[in-house]
Amino acid sequence: MHPLVVRLDQWLLANRPAYHAGLMPGASAADIDEVARRVGGRLPPLLRDLLTWRDGQSEDYFGSLEFYWSLMPAGGIASTMDEMAWIAANEGLDDLEWSADWVPFLQNPFGDYMCIDLQGAFGGRPGQLVKYGHDDEFRNIICPSLEAWLGTLVAAFEAGMFESEHEARDGRFDPVDWKAYEAFVAERHPGYPIEVCLSDSRRDSRSDRGEEFHREELVHAVDPDRLRAALRHNGLINEVVDGAFARLAEIRTDRETTGEE
Repeated sequence: MHPLVVRLDQWLLANRPAYHAGLMPGASAADIDEVARRVGGRLPPLLRDLLTWRDGQSEDYFGSLEFYWSLMPAGGIASTMDEMAWIAANEGLDDLEWSADWVPFLQNPFGDYMCIDLQGAFGGRPGQLVKYGHDDEFRNIICPSLEAWLGTLVAAFEAGMFESEHEARDGRFDPVDWKAYEAFVAERHPGYPIEVCLSDSRRDSRSDRGEEFHREELVHAVDPDRLRAALRHNGLINEVVDGAFARLAEIRTDRETTGEE
């Protein structure tokens, strides 16, 4: 077992016993191999160790590993990859929105995934972590690798940078001091996260091919998606703000469905 997984297990057992107890037993080798088969056997060894350690968490446990992010089970990873491949083939997602080389391993309640990018999209490096936001025009590169992400998370846990288990609210598990945590992450991964705007990437791709393209129609500044993008562009967004915008999107969808003003 990878030393980082051992350290994670020991810290959770000592400091978050309820969460530790809510984790499922490890996935079977056959279930992990099913995930590997979808990417031609290129499954990172650390992900295999994580899944061997714990196969996600019990549906009866309400909580997350960090922020709103929860570990996915092997079967959930495989089914999500299949579902996204179907959507890409039948509903017009391009390879900037979802790649067959992305392996999701974290999920949140809003339909977003943290993915290991085996190819190195957007001019990045193979193994980098890409955040897939289901209704977001960004696919930001969060950090250079799964090992870099887990090493930083475990070090932050061990340094006492996160809330205690009884302080966690609404299933979240947040840093005690967001600014201190973000500085800690930035020091370990200089240059990350890397912001990738899909519209910009498409424009660059069309320009490289010598094709003409038209400027996108401007969206009114009070449009929530536009505001969210502007906040992200200026570094004024985090998981809390992301959650608030996701909730606004749900409310807007409900009102459109019911015809409520």
